[in-house]
Amino acid sequence: MEKGFVLNRKDRLQAFCTEVAEARGLEVVEVELFRAGRREVLRIYMHKPGGISLDDCSQASHHLATLLDADDEFQNPYTLEISSIGLDRPLKTAADWTRRVGEWVRIHLAEEVEGHKTWIGRLVRTESDAAILVPENLETEIRIPYRAVQLARVDVRFEE
Repeated sequence: MEKGFVLNRKDRLQAFCTEVAEARGLEVVEVELFRAGRREVLRIYMHKPGGISLDDCSQASHHLATLLDADDEFQNPYTLEISSIGLDRPLKTAADWTRRVGEWVRIHLAEEVEGHKTWIGRLVRTESDAAILVPENLETEIRIPYRAVQLARVDVRFEE
């Protein structure tokens, strides 16, 4: 981490997480920092194409704990949790949508698009303001504006 300027605690944690993730070919998706009783909880969600393994989490946790323990800002007791983003994480950001291109998604809408308020299909690409998917049992693409999305998640399929 660069020296010479002051970061708040969450920014410092984010910088450490990014350093650890980049060293291991991972992506930091979200960083949470909150108090639980007398301890702080540092919860970090990471991702990599093909999925993050338990070994990835363990190595990242060890590396991150080493950095945190050497930093004056993190000398109080804390619980460090490193996890994958999981299959059921809602798609919220542009990066979330882009990360899931090629996968099946279930989208619940606040307003109808093409006569439906729920769509299930394969996400084929993203645009700056919309997701493009091919709904199951159809061959045509439909455009779902992000502003119309109430909730979107990966639709887990166990294909043979």
